[in-house]
Amino acid sequence: MKTDFRKRVWGTTLVALVLNTRIATAAEPDPSATPVGIWKWGWSTPAGQVVDMTLRVRADGTNYSGYILGRNNKQIPIQKFSFTPPNLAFEVPREVHGHKSMARYQGELKEHRLAGRMEFERDGEPRQREWNASRNPESLKPRQPGLRGLWRYQVKAGDGDALELTVRFRFENGKLLGYNRVFDDEVPVTDLESKEGEIKFNVAREWDGKKFTARYRGKAMGDLIKGTIESDFTGTMQTYDWVAWRD
Repeated sequence: MKTDFRKRVWGTTLVALVLNTRIATAAEPDPSATPVGIWKWGWSTPAGQVVDMTLRVRADGTNYSGYILGRNNKQIPIQKFSFTPPNLAFEVPREVHGHKSMARYQGELKEHRLAGRMEFERDGEPRQREWNASRNPESLKPRQPGLRGLWRYQVKAGDGDALELTVRFRFENGKLLGYNRVFDDEVPVTDLESKEGEIKFNVAREWDGKKFTARYRGKAMGDLIKGTIESDFTGTMQTYDWVAWRD
């Protein structure tokens, strides 16, 4: 009887371990099976110049976002990103000599390689070229916890265009300091508090002779901060979503 009882207990334990392992595996997919990370490739212009390209993809759950580094290292947000393993697709806005269009990328993911094609316009005519990108495996490694580093985010400007801002955190003499930048104007943040992942601070600015304050409240989760921005820039206090990624 004791032997049968022990067998039943041991068998139940093994089943529980197998189920827990399967659940954990399902909840934590292999990062290399996703498009997350930093991808690089190059292409040649008609004049023979080689242009190096960089794509960074991030994930918030099952939602993906990211950007391509354009001329002068300007970040161009990717749009309409879709990923149905192993295929992905996205679009990137382009502007050449004042003419605006969209570049469309489609590719198949195989570990740290992407192979597919890019479709675009040149002189009003549709064109396409092969697209082969490789991922730096180091870009899949988790960052150190905390806020230290440069964080990027976007807000909608008055004309509807996306305005890119950054906030940079560093420690000095054991104290956490922050600096907010828009264009080439960087100002220190005030009333900065951080505890157990919760962060809040204020930013005071002057725009066209008008002073206003923005109050940031968010929660840091790895390389992601999600929260809100309250600002009286329009004359009345309004609340905006705040999503920032560590660079």
